[in-house]
Amino acid sequence: ISEVRSISYNLRPSALDHFGLVTALRLLCSEFEKLHDIQIEFDTDVAPHKRFDPDMEIALYRIAQEALTNCGKHSKASAAYLHMTETKDELSLSLTDNGVGFKSASKSDQKIISKHFGLINMRERTELLAGKFKIESSPGKGTSICATVPLKPKSKDAEDKNPIC
Repeated sequence: ISEVRSISYNLRPSALDHFGLVTALRLLCSEFEKLHDIQIEFDTDVAPHKRFDPDMEIALYRIAQEALTNCGKHSKASAAYLHMTETKDELSLSLTDNGVGFKSASKSDQKIISKHFGLINMRERTELLAGKFKIESSPGKGTSICATVPLKPKSKDAEDKNPIC
């Protein structure tokens, strides 16, 4: 029963529906700390009960979840910093860890992303929201990911030019 509840919660966290993205991310960080020996600091300038488009909220939650999972599996970090910032036009979510890092591709991170499904998923979720995804890493200096998405929905013309289905 516990495992089924866990799977159900991970499919659609009730905190996201009830309390919004900020509270859901705080809870995610707290749960992550319990399961891993990595201290997570979460910081945001977004009001705790502010709501965004539901698709944006679940996408950013999943990006944070995947970034933390990668941190726990690969980074050997002792600490990580999750930060969410809202401007007039954008919402940015970044995770920086103090782990072992990895050698980035010289011109872009595309070579690295193409080999790892978690990174692919984070990039695709960001791009579905017409956002930008960036990874920075170097051996011995940790890793930083950042997803920035526009707050305003795409115009009808843009949707017609880029149909999802």
